[in-house]
Amino acid sequence: MILVIETDAANLVQPEAKSRASGWFILTNKPATTIENNAPIHVICTTIKNVASAAEAEVSSIFLGCQRACPIQTLLEELGHPKPIDGTAIYTDNRTAKGNLTSLFRQKLSKAFDMRYYWIKDRIKQKQFKLTWRPGTDNMADYFSKHHPPWYHKKMRYKYLLKPQNAHEDVKVGIHTW
Repeated sequence: MILVIETDAANLVQPEAKSRASGWFILTNKPATTIENNAPIHVICTTIKNVASAAEAEVSSIFLGCQRACPIQTLLEELGHPKPIDGTAIYTDNRTAKGNLTSLFRQKLSKAFDMRYYWIKDRIKQKQFKLTWRPGTDNMADYFSKHHPPWYHKKMRYKYLLKPQNAHEDVKVGIHTW
């Protein structure tokens, strides 16, 4: 079993100009690049206080996801499921946050991220986590970080339910095959 995390943040969507962070944690036995929809083992959706920019909100979301993943990683290792050699996959849809945390971009000296920025950066260098960019349309955590109208919930519901869209077609003699 391999832990895979998807994180997202929405900047300034909460009252008093606060941001929201979300995370989607799944277990899979496939490489991180070929993830199928799987039931989450953990979902986070929380308010981030004191965030100034979208990139900082994304870094905060990644931090919260990594922080919650550490005990899950330990549990999986004790159960006999070591993490991949290159680290636990964590996905984000913000290229700036990914570039800053993986040292692809150089941070301005005048801009101050707090200590969580450096904690994540160190964990990525230690190969505890592997941060990867993926478009927001493929990010399962995106659903929990934003406000959506009812039609969007109905449209996206199939992605978050374990049963197929046409469940009535899969019923055979009263036994559900989903």
